[in-house]
Amino acid sequence: MTSSLLPFFHPQGVVIIGASTSPEKLGYGVARNLIQSGYKGAIHFVSQKSGELFGHPLYTNLQDVPDPVDLAILIVPTQATPQTIEDCGRRGIKAAVIVSAGFREVGAEGAALEKQCVEVAQKHGVRLLGPNCIGTLISRSTQRFSSRPCLRRAALVLSRIQERSAPPSWIGRASRDSGSLKSSVWATRPT
Repeated sequence: MTSSLLPFFHPQGVVIIGASTSPEKLGYGVARNLIQSGYKGAIHFVSQKSGELFGHPLYTNLQDVPDPVDLAILIVPTQATPQTIEDCGRRGIKAAVIVSAGFREVGAEGAALEKQCVEVAQKHGVRLLGPNCIGTLISRSTQRFSSRPCLRRAALVLSRIQERSAPPSWIGRASRDSGSLKSSVWATRPT
C-alpha cells in the first residue's frame, strides 16, 4: 500500500468535521461508531458548537485541533465541502473521506462542485475517498471510520474469513450472504 493511502486505513489521528451531539444526526453516529470501534489513535471532533462529545472536546475551528491528525471525515453541507478540503490541506491533513452527498449524482451543478473539490484536493495534496462514501473498515481489527453501524458485523465476518486465508471472492460473498453489506464489496488479498 502506498504511503498516501495509509491514513485511510491506519491513521494516527482522526478528525470528524461535522460532529454532532444530537443522536439523530449523522455526525453523532459516525463519532459513536469511531469510539465504539476501539480505535486507539487520537480522536478529534469539529462542530459548529463547542462542548463535549463522548468525553472529547468539540472544537469549532479545525486549526485548533491538536496533532496527530492525518484523516478527516467530512460530514458537512455539500456547498461547504470545497472550503473544508481547503482547510484540511492548510492544516496538513492528507486524507479525507467525504460522506456528504449532492455532487455529480444530482446534475451539472453538483458535478461542478465535485470537480472543485478534486481541484482543491490536488492543490494541497489531499487524497479523497467519496463523495457519498460510508467510510472504511479495517477487517482485522473491526475498526471503522464509517457512518454505518452494520459494518461492525461485516468486519467480524471478514476478519474470521481472512483468518482462514479465503480468496477475496469468498469474502465478498460471505459479507453479502450475512446481510452485513447491502452494496458492492471490493476485496483484495493483502500483499
